[in-house]
Amino acid sequence: MSRSFFPFVATAFITATLPLSAQTLDDRYEVLGGFEGTISGEAVSFVATYDAEDDRSSVSQFGGVNMETFNAMAESIGADGAPSSPGISFAIGPFMPGLGERGDVFYWDDTGYYVIDNDLTGRVDLQDVAFDEEQLQFTIEGEMVPVTRNSDGAWELDDSREALSLSGTFNTRLPEDS
Repeated sequence: MSRSFFPFVATAFITATLPLSAQTLDDRYEVLGGFEGTISGEAVSFVATYDAEDDRSSVSQFGGVNMETFNAMAESIGADGAPSSPGISFAIGPFMPGLGERGDVFYWDDTGYYVIDNDLTGRVDLQDVAFDEEQLQFTIEGEMVPVTRNSDGAWELDDSREALSLSGTFNTRLPEDS
C-alpha cells in the first residue's frame, strides 16, 4: 500500500465508525469521557460533559476514606449541541473493603425508562473497575428492565415493553472539584 493511500483509508475508517446522527457539542460543554457499548445489539456512544456556563459536571465523586461513590451520566448530543436523550446514568459504590464493586444503572430513550437496580432487579456487578483522583473506568453488562412511575411516584416494572441488554465501557476523567 502506498503512503498516499493511507490517509484516505484512515479517514474512511474513522468516518465509517462515527454514528450517522452525530451532532457537534456546543462550545459551553467540555467532554470528560463517556460510554461506548451496545444496547440490545445496537452500538451506542454517549458523552459525559462539564457545562462551563452552569459550572456543572455530569460526573461527581463523593465520600470519605475507603468509601468513594460516583454518580455519572452520559447522553447523546442533541441537534442544539446540548446533551440530550437517550442517555444513561450510573450510581457506583460505595467502594468499601469487602463490599465488591457494584452499581445502579438508569437508561432512558424515546420508549421510556429502564433500570438495572432500583430495588426491582438488584444491583449489577461491574468489571475492570479502576479509579483514582483523576479517572474512573468500568465495564458493565446486564439486562435493563423497563419501568414506569406509578401515581405515588415510585418506579414499578412495565410488562408492556421488552427488556434491553446492555454491555460496554464507561470511561471518564473526573472534574477537578468533584
